[in-house]
Amino acid sequence: MILRPALSLATLLLLGACDREALYGQSSFTENVEAAYAACSSEEISFLSTKQNLQTAFANCGSNKFANFAWSPDGRFVYFRLTHGGHIMDGEAKTIEAVPTEGPIARPTWVNNDILAIPLPEAEGDPDGPLRLAIYNHVAHNMEMRELPGLSEIRDLQPSLEDRKLLLTAIRGGRRAALLVDIDTGEISPAFPQISQPVERISLAPKADLLAWSGTDTTELLQASTGTSLAIYDGATRGIPHPDGRYLALEGLGEPISPFDQRTWNEISEEAQRREQARKEKWLETLPSWAPREQQPPEIQIVEISTGTRVRITGFFGDHVEWYAPRKYFMSFMLWGIEGKQVNRNVALTDLAERMRMVSKGEVPHGVELVLTEPTTTPGG
Repeated sequence: MILRPALSLATLLLLGACDREALYGQSSFTENVEAAYAACSSEEISFLSTKQNLQTAFANCGSNKFANFAWSPDGRFVYFRLTHGGHIMDGEAKTIEAVPTEGPIARPTWVNNDILAIPLPEAEGDPDGPLRLAIYNHVAHNMEMRELPGLSEIRDLQPSLEDRKLLLTAIRGGRRAALLVDIDTGEISPAFPQISQPVERISLAPKADLLAWSGTDTTELLQASTGTSLAIYDGATRGIPHPDGRYLALEGLGEPISPFDQRTWNEISEEAQRREQARKEKWLETLPSWAPREQQPPEIQIVEISTGTRVRITGFFGDHVEWYAPRKYFMSFMLWGIEGKQVNRNVALTDLAERMRMVSKGEVPHGVELVLTEPTTTPGG
């Protein structure tokens, strides 16, 4: 099962070799840490990506210091933010355009294929002023600005159920809530008042009439038009319903792994793995008390909403999930690692159709693990 690329993106941006920074001060411990990490190998990442049915959008070993990204509805353009600002890449014309704004404070969203809405900090020279929303037409090279008084810490900007209004979460009046912003006037109004608790994250699938909102570690799925609760998912910090309503992607933290001596599946024999594990455990005993011994990679889970079947993806790790609209069950995300091994940060695409077809037949495909087979608990059920 090989992913057939939706766009020829990988050749568009070559941003140099991998950056390697010292994790700790100069010491024998630092030398041990550096030895635990091999240099970035584009060939290895390409091999692992093909093995796990992934397509990476940018150079595998580029200086891909992405803060966020967003695909246009037709999939032709991708907005991406690096440390020095935002850019729009055209997958057909093979061009990259710098977006003429400061770096956004949260992930932008596409209003349509031409217009991008970008949340910005206070205007330069006005540190006590309001946050702003830039409405940028990258075809006409025209920009309008809307002020967002009373808001801070904006997240999850996206289209809403109402035309010309965007959904987001932000702190307003000391409380995080779901809000609507009129892109023509900048008017701010409450959204989904039936949600009485603070909303950390929110994601809407307008055509499917589904809304997923999250607290600190629980996500609830609602029918957006009525507020009817459909299911609650523990251990999920964000939920993203598919546009057609069949699936729900969940984000959370995976099982802890060591930051040292990470290896991909079948890289060494089982006997060698046992020797490596024993050696690593002995070495960990020598680490200073302040040194981290494990980390939790960002994990993606998929729920088939009609049956409640829930699986976790073990073949790769990532976050910042969004469904790639031009291809029905394609998912895009910020890649963290493959097969338990951390790799260079990148924007990735994958086709979930075959994996989920197998899951619906009661099969467990390679790189997937069953979490829950019974329907998910609903409030009051």
